Amino acid sequence: MIKAINPSTEQVAGEYPEDSPEEIDSKLRAAETAFTDWRRLRISERANCLRNLAAVMRERKSEYAQLMAIEMGKPISLGEKEIAKCAVVWRRTRIRPL
Repeated sequence: MIKAINPSTEQVAGEYPEDSPEEIDSKLRAAETAFTDWRRLRISERANCLRNLAAVMRERKSEYAQLMAIEMGKPISLGEKEIAKCAVVWRRTRIRPL
């Protein structure tokens, strides 16, 4: 088991089973497929995905800030500000091809 420990309280925030080698291979294959699919998207489609991500981050800001507090010991107010900043970055993203 892998334990997530809140650094502020030193309490166990959660316990997670370790993946088997087969599960790791499966997840790596899924990540490679997702990367390949992402590369095939038009730039405008990628930008839309990131803007949608920004909207989700704004909608779930409190929930994510709570997780940051539990998993990283970050004060909720700072977590909310960090999430808001990330949402602004994603919303304003203009992806340019390399």
